[in-house]
Amino acid sequence: MENKNNLKIDPTDVLHPQINNKNARKSAAFDFWRVFSIVFGNSIGVGIYLKSKQALLAAHNPYIVLIVLFLMSFIGVSMVFVFIELGTSAKNRYHTHTAFAETFIGRRTGSLFSLFYCVIYIPVYVGLMAITVSYYVFRVIDDYHDNQAWINADIEAFLIIFIAVLIIFFMCISNGYASNGWFKYLHIFFNNLKFLPLLFVIGLGIYAKFQLSTTAFVSSNTSQWKFSYFILVIPMLLFELDGFMYGSSIEKQITHKRMLVIGQVVGVILVVFVNVLFAVSLYFGTTDADSFSLINLILSKEAALVCKLIIAVVVLGSVAGFTSFGVINLSSTTDNDGVQLVHYKNAKAMISHRLSGFINAILISITLVVITTTSWLVYRDGLQRNDQMSEFYYVGQGVTYLIDKISDSVVVLAFTTYLVLMLAALVNHKTNKVNDVTKVKGSVYFNSIASTIMSLFLLYIFYDIFSKFGSNDIGQILQPAFVLIFLLVLMIAFIVNEAKLSKVNIDENDFILRLNPKNWNKKYNRQVETNKYKEKYKNFYKNL
Repeated sequence: MENKNNLKIDPTDVLHPQINNKNARKSAAFDFWRVFSIVFGNSIGVGIYLKSKQALLAAHNPYIVLIVLFLMSFIGVSMVFVFIELGTSAKNRYHTHTAFAETFIGRRTGSLFSLFYCVIYIPVYVGLMAITVSYYVFRVIDDYHDNQAWINADIEAFLIIFIAVLIIFFMCISNGYASNGWFKYLHIFFNNLKFLPLLFVIGLGIYAKFQLSTTAFVSSNTSQWKFSYFILVIPMLLFELDGFMYGSSIEKQITHKRMLVIGQVVGVILVVFVNVLFAVSLYFGTTDADSFSLINLILSKEAALVCKLIIAVVVLGSVAGFTSFGVINLSSTTDNDGVQLVHYKNAKAMISHRLSGFINAILISITLVVITTTSWLVYRDGLQRNDQMSEFYYVGQGVTYLIDKISDSVVVLAFTTYLVLMLAALVNHKTNKVNDVTKVKGSVYFNSIASTIMSLFLLYIFYDIFSKFGSNDIGQILQPAFVLIFLLVLMIAFIVNEAKLSKVNIDENDFILRLNPKNWNKKYNRQVETNKYKEKYKNFYKNL
């Protein structure tokens, strides 16, 4: 295979002379648009509506949110350069982070990352999006009734959770059966629809700036400047920006490789610009940076109802997008043409998209029901329908509170995996362990600076998460407790998966033998113990 180490993608080259005919320029423009739309479409979704309020609460100062957003743009551009490099490796049949981990670090790391996405990231991420859609619908109804008790609170909480589960099953199974059919066009519709309420809310904020006196830019906010506020707002903003690195997923389909860089860099910059513009508009028009509060303040009850329902539909589009990622990720981990990361049928078959859809639906739903039911049971007594400034003014806020907080921790775990891959890319520049990578000019410098910054703020955030165990508030303790439960489940799944993979490949992988304490001493003879094991299970190996 041709060594690509001597090749470089240089984003600073003049492009026009390289594209010397009209058809080639059209092809390059199309490549750019494909990459840009993936970056922008994956990044602008539920986070911009859901996390804006939480970001202001964590930062205590709107200016801090804006400053950190610009810092995130630098980290985002740096990650773009790195993930493009990772994606150029010919060994990556699937452009997922799990495939990158397997190629650049090792099979076991790839398996661990795969299981992380299957049992933690996708269940929490998609679960939060689905419950948010349901909560938004019921919040619209609550607002229409001036948040008076039009239905029993426990029944409303049950319905919010039940409808979210229905949404999850519909999206996952539809993805499994029709990801390349009608569902693809439904996803495109959602991606285009998201601009309508986004631009409308920005317009309402600008209108509020000149017509109303309500604003978050007040001295009680803008006078608060603490270093910890800069760090603690990062998880909310990571949630808003998580998704831009998936633009590298179509690297193999792009003819003009520089468009991969340009499309993603432009996409990240525009994503940050839109987030900043959206945040500023909310800060101009509200005191709490809540888009629904802004809509209620300016529009009539009927017009507000329609606008908020459209936002709920837009969030539904994010459910469609991330369930698609979940279905593809699980299927790709059992690729029987390459290295199997998750055990399935002794590596003789690959999990189909249909089966993956059902598995994802079950895992996400179980996770969602457990977390949201716990949340409601803990916070239901805090419901205060007469105080709009209360943390639990709506029933849905009590239902979604815990999974919302847990999602901040999960996105930090996800960015930890991204950091590991960024460090692996740096190491590969020295070792050339993977020697078929096309280098991106400047990636080492961007990677070094961004990795250092990410390492520091991730360490502080982890400290903040687990320091909550010292709190006397059960609500505070639940967030790190669920994180530890998830990590425990991940470790158990990893050990079971390794044991099953080891049994199939016992000659190359003796993990299942190492689980036996008697094999932990220096007298352990791998060859002898392997032969004994194969003899003991000879019928199993005969049928492989």
